[in-house]
Amino acid sequence: MSGKHHIFVRRVGVIADLLVKIGFWIACGALVVIVCITLYEITMRYFFDSPTTWVSDSVRYLLAVLIMLALPEVTREQGHVSITLVLDQFPRKHIYRRLLFLVSAVTCFFVTYLATDVSLTQLARDLHTQGTWRIPRVWITGAVSVGFCFAGLAFLAIAFQPNKKA
Repeated sequence: MSGKHHIFVRRVGVIADLLVKIGFWIACGALVVIVCITLYEITMRYFFDSPTTWVSDSVRYLLAVLIMLALPEVTREQGHVSITLVLDQFPRKHIYRRLLFLVSAVTCFFVTYLATDVSLTQLARDLHTQGTWRIPRVWITGAVSVGFCFAGLAFLAIAFQPNKKA
């Protein structure tokens, strides 16, 4: 790999890592909010006999955001549940392992494209979720788009890691 190409790949990797970490911290924030509003709901329901109408919907929306924005970090750390039957057939530095990560990246980018298309349709039609507390659907599908895009970046970073880490 030439010097300029290596520097470019390293910079892209740094940017991808930064985006993945930002998404992960937003996911962590969503988890904190889920815990807080769930505790609020428990308190209101069982101690004050005054259940809320918005907590259940809020938790569902935040859980979707949490899962999709935590996905890239789990991917970057290679901590997801996976069936490694094919992957384990090759040494750690083998080119086929890199190709499998590239195929995973392309798949994530394709899902990003599909989710973004759905998001834009939802935005154009001004579609909202169903339930007591309605929000624009594009907020949820937008999180799906971002999550898969960042997961694709994480797979690219894994695919192009130097041989000592691959």
